[in-house]
Amino acid sequence: MRLGVPGLKLQFHRGDDWWAALHPKAVLVSDFLNDRYMRQGIDVPLSSNATCVRGSGHVDYALDVDGRFTPFADNILRRSTNGLLAETLGTRLTNYPDTPLTNGALIVANATAEPGNFLNVFSNAARVSSNGATWHRLTIGGAGFAATIGLPYGFSALYKAGSSGRVRVVLRDEPGAVDSSCAGIVGAVGIDGNWAGTISHMRETLLGDGVYLLSGIITPNASSNYSISLSPDSNITGEDVVVIGGWIEAAGPSTPILDNPAGIGARAADIIADPLPAHWVSDALTIVLKIDKIEIAAGGEGYLLSVSDGTTANILDLRIDGSGTLVARANSANLGLQELFGTQVANDGLPHTIALSWDNGTGDVSLSLDGVSEVALGRNVPAAATIDQVKIMSAYDTSLQPKGLCTLFGAVPGYRTGAALEALGG
Repeated sequence: MRLGVPGLKLQFHRGDDWWAALHPKAVLVSDFLNDRYMRQGIDVPLSSNATCVRGSGHVDYALDVDGRFTPFADNILRRSTNGLLAETLGTRLTNYPDTPLTNGALIVANATAEPGNFLNVFSNAARVSSNGATWHRLTIGGAGFAATIGLPYGFSALYKAGSSGRVRVVLRDEPGAVDSSCAGIVGAVGIDGNWAGTISHMRETLLGDGVYLLSGIITPNASSNYSISLSPDSNITGEDVVVIGGWIEAAGPSTPILDNPAGIGARAADIIADPLPAHWVSDALTIVLKIDKIEIAAGGEGYLLSVSDGTTANILDLRIDGSGTLVARANSANLGLQELFGTQVANDGLPHTIALSWDNGTGDVSLSLDGVSEVALGRNVPAAATIDQVKIMSAYDTSLQPKGLCTLFGAVPGYRTGAALEALGG
């Protein structure tokens, strides 16, 4: 027996539904952090609430809570125990990032095999020892790549502490024979010199298996061949460090592991779409997005959410602009383009909650960040019949993507402002 009136949707809740913490009347919730998903009051698999396009042609990875990597095939959502990973496109410029023992070049130093499958990916590690000088090292990827003066490039190095307790990561202008470097006690590495180019955005992160990831950006002083190498940073013969891997890439917000070892490796961007039915999007609706560890290229922009018909003519989206300001943009063929500037969102890698609400009947839009600073933009959303796409951590045209983790995405019917909206965005 079926109860109801045609066109009227009834939802029955026990009162203890896991997703009621967001809102009892939520129609869709994707809890990526805890791997649970609801659609119209029914628990569903992840594939029912989101899709992904990422045609890289090889394996891609996401980092789990335990600090190890999980592999993913093309067009598979990279959901790990940290949440749903979204990255912009990546291009690695140096060779053999994961086989330093087999394909690395020793500069005076010595190397022996270090057994283990580190981070579930790296099984060709080298224990590199000094022959009496801090510059004795192992170069990864041969002579490097042809860099252009003044352009930023990202670098990454993976290592474990050895008997020296220290590490030196060298970015070298090979023809010019000058270096920029980061060095210090493992776990407390700092910038040591900028002779080959300026190092910025340096970060050292402890992953699993005792492995550290050192990442940053170098802006070369010359158009030349640049390489990456690691040393135990010791002038005592025999002291060592464990070298896991390393690479240089076209600069952006991410430092991806790209598994194609020979030549340039590339990974397509993650295009994540939530298949909201058209009538949900075209009615009054509030969307909640929780994101973590956002990274955006210096001076660049990154889109967090986009609702559109796939063109610039009818679009409502959110982005962080070059100054770190949260911007809501609404564009309509009838009403023109307007932008609403919200509060500052520091590129600090910290979690944020955004609540965005709109009413296609009145054309009103409102926005809340972390439960505060609610702002509104009136009468400027697209016509109801044209909206049929929702993208997470991306724009309608898949450009200007940040790197980040989406931990929760939810949709609640109705337009909200003030305290009602801030309660969802807190």
